[in-house]
Amino acid sequence: MRPIPKVIVAVTVLVVAMLLAACTDGVRPIVFGRAECDYCRMRIDDPRFGGEIVTAHGRARQFDAVECTASYYRTLPLEAKATAWVIDFEHPGRLIPAATAHFLQASGGEHVGSPMGRGIVAVAPAADVSTLQRQLGAARVMTWDDVLASSETSGASPANATGPISTEEGI
Repeated sequence: MRPIPKVIVAVTVLVVAMLLAACTDGVRPIVFGRAECDYCRMRIDDPRFGGEIVTAHGRARQFDAVECTASYYRTLPLEAKATAWVIDFEHPGRLIPAATAHFLQASGGEHVGSPMGRGIVAVAPAADVSTLQRQLGAARVMTWDDVLASSETSGASPANATGPISTEEGI
């Protein structure tokens, strides 16, 4: 029997490692300029904003703003066990867990230029929130629970107005 060439072994190990990494949490990279928000249906263009919800079955839903992520998350049944991720404003395109992120809401919203106009940005727990608050003119620092509560009162509604995804769709 012939020995297996080292290159084939290395490539096989690499492919298996990549597949395992892709299956760990279900988070998928957002393709900016091509992906569409699963809540408002706007194209996801700005890598400083957005988020993703990964259902218990690993299905990823992508959003153009923190506001859309929170509004969609609120439509899910409590038993859905979905996880929410948001883009780190200081590291465009990098998704961080919403539950541990800090959120800043700029006064008036337009100063930041967020897609939905409410001026909400997310940053990693290690971020210098005080400095960012001064730079962005942020009047308010929030937690994920605060963002969820504010999405309830914002009056936002999905563009497709179909409500939460059903169990048949793979919550």
